[in-house]
Amino acid sequence: MAEPKNPNEKTQATDQVWAEVTRFYKAPGVEATVLDLQDHRGANVMLVLFLCWLAEGGRVPRPGVGLDDLLKAGGVRRMVLLKPIRALRRALFRKKGTKNALKNILLGFELHQERALLKIYLDLTRPHRPPQSMPGNGPNLVVAYMKILGLNAPYKGQFDLCEYFTELDSILKKRA
Repeated sequence: MAEPKNPNEKTQATDQVWAEVTRFYKAPGVEATVLDLQDHRGANVMLVLFLCWLAEGGRVPRPGVGLDDLLKAGGVRRMVLLKPIRALRRALFRKKGTKNALKNILLGFELHQERALLKIYLDLTRPHRPPQSMPGNGPNLVVAYMKILGLNAPYKGQFDLCEYFTELDSILKKRA
C-alpha cells in the first residue's frame, strides 16, 4: 500500500482495510475466538485483525516497523478509551431496562475508536506487498502476537485465516 498523497486517499485506504478486517471478523469462528482472546488474554482485537489482513494479503510493514511498535502505537488509546467504554457498554447490555439508544451510542464510539486504531496501524506500517522473491512476514507477526498472548499456534504453509482461527479456537478450548 503506497503512502497516500492526500487526506482523502488516506481515508479511502482506511475504509478499504476496515471493510476487509470487518469481513475477517465475520468469518466463521473468528468473532468468538478474538473475543475470547480479548476477554481472557487481553488481546487487542484490532491488532489481531490488522495482522491477519497483512498476512492474508502477503503484505509487510515498512522496514524497521515490528510488532513491538504496533503494540506501543495503540496502547494508550486502547487502555484509556476503548477498554472503559467496552466495559460500560457490556455492563449496560447485561442490565435490563437500559435504553438501546445509549448502548448503540457507546457501540458507535467503540467502533470509531477501533477504526482510529486501524488508521494508526496503517500510518505506522505503510504496508506493501514485497517482490515475489521475498516472502511476507505477516503470518510471522500473527504467530508472534499469539505467543505474547501465551498461545503456540503456528500457521501451516500458506496462511489461511479460517484454518488459523479454527486452530486457535481448538487450542483455547483445550485450555479452558
